[in-house]
Amino acid sequence: VQAEQILADFQMQEADLKKVMRRMQREMARGLRLETHEEASVKMLPTYVRSTPEGSEVGDFLSLDLGGTNFRVMLVKVGEGEEG
Repeated sequence: VQAEQILADFQMQEADLKKVMRRMQREMARGLRLETHEEASVKMLPTYVRSTPEGSEVGDFLSLDLGGTNFRVMLVKVGEGEEG
């Protein structure tokens, strides 16, 4: 019961959640635009991803993570009919 009382302070109404969502979308769009990137509160970089996986992918895939400090490279082998 005590945990529920504490968590109640963190619950938001749907209208408030939608306001947060709209603000985040607006700031992400500002972060992607060259002319507003500098003052945007959410900095964004274009990914150039053209499509997302749909489940039929098979083969070797290279994953690149260009973080702020580290550069990671990972080879992912996806087999047919494998899960997890």
